[in-house]
Amino acid sequence: MPADLAAPASVPAVVPVPASVPMLLPAASEDKTASGPTFPATESASASDPGDPLALASDPGDPLGSASDPGDPLGSASDPGDPLASASGPGDSFVLAPGMSQMWFLDLILTLSKFLFACDWDVTAADKEGRLEQMVSENKENISEFIIQGFSDTPELHISLFVLFLGIYLIILLGNLIIFLVISCNPHLHTPMYIFLLNLSLIDISSTSNILPNLLHILLTQQNNISFLGCMTQMYVFVALAASEYFLLTAMAYDRYVAICDPLHYIARMSRKHCAGLITAAFTGGFVEPSSIVVLIPKLSYCASHLINHFFCDVTPLLKLSCSSTFSVELFIYIEGTLLTFNAFLLTLASYIFIISAILKIQSSEGRQKAFSTCASHLACVITLYGTGFCLYVRPTTSYSLKRDKYFSLLYIALGPVLNPLIYTLKNREFQSSFNKVRQRLLVFVF
Repeated sequence: MPADLAAPASVPAVVPVPASVPMLLPAASEDKTASGPTFPATESASASDPGDPLALASDPGDPLGSASDPGDPLGSASDPGDPLASASGPGDSFVLAPGMSQMWFLDLILTLSKFLFACDWDVTAADKEGRLEQMVSENKENISEFIIQGFSDTPELHISLFVLFLGIYLIILLGNLIIFLVISCNPHLHTPMYIFLLNLSLIDISSTSNILPNLLHILLTQQNNISFLGCMTQMYVFVALAASEYFLLTAMAYDRYVAICDPLHYIARMSRKHCAGLITAAFTGGFVEPSSIVVLIPKLSYCASHLINHFFCDVTPLLKLSCSSTFSVELFIYIEGTLLTFNAFLLTLASYIFIISAILKIQSSEGRQKAFSTCASHLACVITLYGTGFCLYVRPTTSYSLKRDKYFSLLYIALGPVLNPLIYTLKNREFQSSFNKVRQRLLVFVF
């Protein structure tokens, strides 16, 4: 054995190392004059023993490399540039056991493989999540139509419901068209109160025509498909006309307030210019309010079902149908409803508080009755609209039932437009006289 690799006599014999022992061993005491690392040597671990797995590298057939073999990259002790085998550096406190270099290298490769495999697994999960979002987005983008359930759960009543809804729709059209024609043809009725009533009739005709004809078509033909764009348009028109009606009733309440509480300045405060401004503001606010809802709701995902459990595209059934989070949309609806619709209700309520207080100050009963009759029709209309609206929308979320909401929605859509012509015309002598004149003109024109 070369002299520079001889082990000191004080170093104990090395016991064969099991496979579970770490690959790095503490450096044995070394000769300061030696040019390479020294390893413990025993009688059983001499270089002449070819069967020893920890044999020193004096055997030229050792695959782990000889210390004197310059071609061994892991076991050359004479190579000063080898960072794993050189012990001449001052900071080298551990050296590799000669027989463990391959196992250490395999452990390193295995550890790196596990690490890379774990990273690849995380990336794969992220890719899967991205693919799922992409599928949901594509499903949402590929929606071309919805299915209106309507009253398909009671097919035996379709004919009866068709006749009923057709009669309601014809009554609404006839009554509100009469109001529109009578006011338009009689210049004496071009006052603020009747101009507001004319616009209210237009809203009633438009809102019912937005929903009832499609419902009649579904009941008659059983073709209950509606395109995605058609559904969004129907929802927008419904919400816009409903909001415009609330704002218009607020303007009419202000008109009644000025007429009763400040009659001397009525002509100045309710001039044609001011009246046109109030009507424009009512329709502008009504059609601007739901624009944000129409922007947010189409962005929801409808991947679960396309069946709308209603007889038209309303906001609540569409939110129930969505499989994505609707919290932000609902929060925005509540904030917007509080700022606009609820404020309209408060203004209407404040107007009638002042009206009632002014009426109660009138001493004669005949004067009180006459003053109250000028606002009774509008008050009945307000109670009808807000009563049905609160029953439909202002309720705890636990009490929502889409099946029951169908009937509340039908009441909300049909009751007001049916009653408004009767409320404003039955006891209105001025309107009745104008209606008789228009009827005579039509009879003369026809015959």
